[in-house]
Amino acid sequence: MPVNALSAGMLHHEQRSFRIRSGSPRQTEWLARRISQLCGNAGVLLLSGEIGSGKTVFARAFIRTRLSEHGIEDEIPSPTYTLVQTYHAGRAEIWHVDLYRLTSHLETVELGLDDAIDRALCLIEWPERLGKTGFAEGHSISFRAEASDEYARLIAIATRHRKLADFLSSLDGEIPPKPAGTC
Repeated sequence: MPVNALSAGMLHHEQRSFRIRSGSPRQTEWLARRISQLCGNAGVLLLSGEIGSGKTVFARAFIRTRLSEHGIEDEIPSPTYTLVQTYHAGRAEIWHVDLYRLTSHLETVELGLDDAIDRALCLIEWPERLGKTGFAEGHSISFRAEASDEYARLIAIATRHRKLADFLSSLDGEIPPKPAGTC
């Protein structure tokens, strides 16, 4: 594993898992902003879930936060058709990757994903398409729509990152109804 902010003294020896309920896209964006502030300049976030479950909402808010920290206001399109969108936020390179349309995990080599993992902060939607070549050291974030509420999501997060785990633990399973920093 490359040495980066995720691995430089901030990792637990064991993975910790959390389940958090988001009552709206705004709450999911709030969570993404907070997680963005805790992540370093390199690492992997594996975003899984069905179409429309909140992966892109989360990724856009995460990236927008990182860019705004450097005074950059940029459009954050979904990489569904381009497969990869890259951004530069100060010294951090950010890759937003959507693997939905891949037919083989070997296509990730053509995208340059293997190299990006070592030097960039990578948000990967549809990580199931990676096959057995997945990235064990990444944060795993899974989104599931609640059947009883069209806006609510159940978000499962597995991480070894100590500060992130402490933050998630503080939420006690639910994002505050009106979290600070929302309109």
